[in-house]
Amino acid sequence: MIEVSEWFKAEMEKQTLNVLRKFIYDDIDESERVKNFGSISRASDTIVSGGMSLDLINTDKNWNKFITDKTNLRRTAKLQIGLTNGEGEEWIDILTGWGDDPEFSKAMVSLPIRDKFAGLLEKKLGSGEVPLDYYSSAYNPADLTWSILTVHGGYDSTESTANIDIDYASWSAWKTACSTASFSLKARFTGETIREALELIRDLTNSDIHVSGAGKIKFFRFTQAAPPDESYLFNSDKVVDLSVKLNSDKIVNYLEAFYNYDMPPELLTN
Repeated sequence: MIEVSEWFKAEMEKQTLNVLRKFIYDDIDESERVKNFGSISRASDTIVSGGMSLDLINTDKNWNKFITDKTNLRRTAKLQIGLTNGEGEEWIDILTGWGDDPEFSKAMVSLPIRDKFAGLLEKKLGSGEVPLDYYSSAYNPADLTWSILTVHGGYDSTESTANIDIDYASWSAWKTACSTASFSLKARFTGETIREALELIRDLTNSDIHVSGAGKIKFFRFTQAAPPDESYLFNSDKVVDLSVKLNSDKIVNYLEAFYNYDMPPELLTN
């Protein structure tokens, strides 16, 4: 979940608003060099590496640093959107990652930005000859996932909110939710990818696993939002995107009468 102010949420529900965009590369605001920000989308039913492609202006050869030193592609890239309310600006991260395979054309550079899942998901766990076993005991799904990401994925294993790769607060809440539901798993991997393992754990626990806009892997277990006897009122005030086709036939006065109809008194006669 992205933490924003109530004002920010109310503004984002409007159909028309002026959204600010920012591109930060290696802690430098490079927004003025962006010609096209591209688009980004996420879905909870697939575990994939997300990202977007930017068209960057290179008239001053600023981005030639990727050619002279390819390690510059591994600097942190961050995309943000924001709103201004007259008193200041409020920003949220929508993508954090790094550059990947830029293409140069005249005075422009097309730079794909990949999130933290890039390079992780296709790593294999075990093999047919040397299986990776988690059979010594039953594991909380969160603990099994932690081991996969840190021991075999190479992610930070710091067990606190200081973890730079895993959103520790969401992982801890997810572990508690799995424990409350009495979930436990054993596993044997014989060459499956980390993506396949995470998708299986996600499906078995009815959860969501994704990379947040800030670049950390987050976890969430879907639960019943409210008791069955609770009800909610949805009216026109809740409509965000309205699509309506009107027919004027419904508002034109029309009447078939088999008797004389006098309009002024609106009475049937004879």
